[in-house]
Amino acid sequence: MLLMLLLSCLGLSNFSDSNLEIKEIDNVDTCITESAQGLEDDQEDQAALIEETFDNFNIPKKIGAAAIVNALAESNLKPELVGDNGNSVGLFQLNSLGLGKGLSVDQRSNPNLNVTIVAIQVLKNNKLLRLEKSGLEIPELTSVFTQEIMRPSNIELRKLERKKLSLKIFPNSIPDCQ
Repeated sequence: MLLMLLLSCLGLSNFSDSNLEIKEIDNVDTCITESAQGLEDDQEDQAALIEETFDNFNIPKKIGAAAIVNALAESNLKPELVGDNGNSVGLFQLNSLGLGKGLSVDQRSNPNLNVTIVAIQVLKNNKLLRLEKSGLEIPELTSVFTQEIMRPSNIELRKLERKKLSLKIFPNSIPDCQ
């Protein structure tokens, strides 16, 4: 119910419940997570959640990889992390004045809701989707994701840091997986 209300508030009320069907993680090809380098087990679990959620929204794998890098940079893939003097919470550090506006700390700490909010923002971002279709690779998509979706302070520095992080986490192109 909360998710449908959220979708409505974000102007995506045309999504039906069938669009939001959650797949079992065992049935999802987690090729992005499996190709990520240097993640600990608990980080892999959160990366797989991001990948699974993005798959459920039919978001391309390379954008999923960019999202994982951004979540790693934002929270070290820790859904319970609270930062920015209590204003930013969760995997993607949803800010009470930004993507987390109107949501409680508990709601923003919920990894499923946190990732879903970000996935919806990706779907609304034609630039990111268009650039992925044009063949942009993970480091560049990570930079665009940082600017278009995350919008941190000191953005140019953060884009550069996350681009470098993407090369560390995904030193090779991800496998061609669907």
